Amino acid sequence: MPLETWQLVNFALAVALGLLIGTEREVSKRLRHTAIGGIRTFPLSSIVGYVVGILSRDDGGIIAAAGIVGIAGIAIAAGIRGQARGITTELALLLTCVVGVALGSGHTIPALLAAVVGTVLLSRKTQLHQWVGTLTPDDIRAIVTFAIVAAVVLPLLPDVPLGPEGVLNPRRVWMVVVLVTGINVAGYVASKYLHARHSIVLSAVVGSLVSSTAVTWAFASQSREQQQYAALYGVGIALGSGVMLARVGFYAGVVSRPLLVALLPLLIACAVVGLGVLWLCVRRIPPQVPEQELHTPFPPANPARLQSALLFGVLYASIATAAVLLQRAIGQSALIALGAASGIADVDAITLAMAHRTTNESISTDLAVGVVAAAMLVNTLVKMGISLLRAERQTRRIVAFSLGATAVVLALVVLRSFVAM
Repeated sequence: MPLETWQLVNFALAVALGLLIGTEREVSKRLRHTAIGGIRTFPLSSIVGYVVGILSRDDGGIIAAAGIVGIAGIAIAAGIRGQARGITTELALLLTCVVGVALGSGHTIPALLAAVVGTVLLSRKTQLHQWVGTLTPDDIRAIVTFAIVAAVVLPLLPDVPLGPEGVLNPRRVWMVVVLVTGINVAGYVASKYLHARHSIVLSAVVGSLVSSTAVTWAFASQSREQQQYAALYGVGIALGSGVMLARVGFYAGVVSRPLLVALLPLLIACAVVGLGVLWLCVRRIPPQVPEQELHTPFPPANPARLQSALLFGVLYASIATAAVLLQRAIGQSALIALGAASGIADVDAITLAMAHRTTNESISTDLAVGVVAAAMLVNTLVKMGISLLRAERQTRRIVAFSLGATAVVLALVVLRSFVAM
């Protein structure tokens, strides 16, 4: 059989990926004196897997299975003989063989993904252990609950239109809940890690993926206790509030691309004005590096609880239903008022409700932009109020100017929406 180009390319990849994993294990062995195998063992395992994968194309999967079992047996025996305390390296050796088999079988992309992700996991041992150390049993139970809600409950819900204009479709409502809760969980997990590393600004930004209002409340209080870092807390609140813009754009883009296109000028204008004013406020403040023992506020409560998911589902369903009924009874101006009212606590639900309504063309994108702008305006004013009441003077100054500039842009858009009605 003539040698094909893809076979040469995949053989080179097998060697390269084996060297990649082997280099990481070699360094780990040198530092910790625990790993078996190294820079030669892993490429050889990958090459063996590649040859087995090539042979299995003609003679069936039994050869691939035999090769994988053989490498697994060698890895286990070496681990027992070396009295290894774990099986990470043995599994890495087995993974390298499987990567080789996949390349020999022609499955290039899965092999690349497996090798790269596997190497990242191997190389980030210390960081992963530190992150896991920040989690509590309650966190794990809540995340497992979210997984059940997303993977078990969602497929069981009926996909039928209910309520006015079908806005209470059970599956669509729950998909919104899963989407928002998933983003919140990702932000929560990241904020737990950053909290452990004592980074005020990064903790504020990532924590705002869960709740920028909660971050504002915590940072405003903390700025009084640690006044030497008041400027950093102010920057954290301002940047955390800016995460709201990214959330709005993300949710709009997931559900309704036309709404995202219509919102982009507003979101960009808010970001440019808010960040510009923030820079003017802090450019003359000397750089501050928090001390290692600095205490940063604990992240918001874990959002992956069933109660939180149900509450958001009720909030979304209520806003979606109210939007339809108010528009029928009063008119478009009622939607602006609804947006403003919902912005007191949350902008996600009203954004998703308006995105769904623009998708089925129940309202125009211009009106949806006005409603979302009203929610963002009120939410921004709420965070300004929290800072003015609870924060230290320098923190108040930074937040007032930065968020105030953003609020002016949003107010102009809301006013234009009223005029256009």
